[in-house]
Amino acid sequence: MISGILLAILIGFFWSLVGIYYKLVGKWNLNIFDQGIIGLCFSIPLTLIFFMKTPELCSGAIPLPGPFYWLYMIGAALLNSLGGVLLQKSMYYGKSGVTWAIAQS
Repeated sequence: MISGILLAILIGFFWSLVGIYYKLVGKWNLNIFDQGIIGLCFSIPLTLIFFMKTPELCSGAIPLPGPFYWLYMIGAALLNSLGGVLLQKSMYYGKSGVTWAIAQS
């Protein structure tokens, strides 16, 4: 139980860093699309390594044949990008604390 509480605190800390990152992206009016491309350069190789090294963990995650995994990932990436753009604009024009709370809910 203690390890679960510590992990929850740790993930809360990391989400706080993500919120600070988005605040700075909005404050400095950086392009969220460029930030997403940089993130993809790191996340795609890590995701592929994870899927190749732990196939037993991923076998029942999405009950679709192989080719449809890519469609699912592309759709999720597009929705994530849209959410990032909306979050950036909202943090630029509005109160960042309220925006971040609504985005996380």
